[in-house]
Amino acid sequence: MLVAQLIIGAFFACLVIWGFIAFNAHTKNKFGYSFFTKFSFLIIGASLLLIGIGNEWQILSLEENGDVLNGILIMAMWYNSLRLHSYLGYKSPNQFEIEMKMPRLELQKAS
Repeated sequence: MLVAQLIIGAFFACLVIWGFIAFNAHTKNKFGYSFFTKFSFLIIGASLLLIGIGNEWQILSLEENGDVLNGILIMAMWYNSLRLHSYLGYKSPNQFEIEMKMPRLELQKAS
């Protein structure tokens, strides 16, 4: 039974990967932009890992009547600082702040 579950799981994983590749090819042909990149998968994977860890932390804290805010803050602060925001021109808040500070530094050096 375990072997059948592993085969079915591998089949669905291949199906999802094929879907990502097909969608990426479609967006590349139609819009000239690859929607899924290795970096985006890395960020999403790391974010999901931290969200999972934070969720476990929250559950354990609730069972022990402890502080749940720390886990929620860690998840939100880390993920939100790396997520690309459409309002900022599809840049992360950290990248946007760095780019906003650069012209000011150049102006200060010139005067």
